[in-house]
Amino acid sequence: MTVFRKKMLVALITSINVGFIFVLFNYENMETSLIPFLSDLLIFTFLVSIVYVAPIIIVLGIPISMGIDRLTSTLKNSKIRMLIQFPLYVISGLSMITLIMFISGTSPILLSTSDIANLVFVSIYPSTCFWLIDCLIKLKSTNV
Repeated sequence: MTVFRKKMLVALITSINVGFIFVLFNYENMETSLIPFLSDLLIFTFLVSIVYVAPIIIVLGIPISMGIDRLTSTLKNSKIRMLIQFPLYVISGLSMITLIMFISGTSPILLSTSDIANLVFVSIYPSTCFWLIDCLIKLKSTNV
């Protein structure tokens, strides 16, 4: 599998994961019985993942991830490489979401606990999830 295909797989899994968590935490008005709840959860997760999360992760996340891989490729020790990649993913996720918020004209009020929590969720969680899934796929491909 090529590097781009691996990154697309990582982006797809990350998009679904982030969309699922977002829907789970933000839609309290879903049905209370099990089957309609699961149906609504599946539909809303798919919509949020495809419409909102996936475009950002594909357009920004994949090139940034490939850049981080290239930047850290000179490191021989894989454990040190992963330890250096983690903060780079977090910083890049935080900076990209901050840039998107700045361009769109919205800025978080960093004195508000809910704004800080939302900023962490939309920036640090997806980038950490992307990094973790990317590391797992790299480990699996090197062990096979």
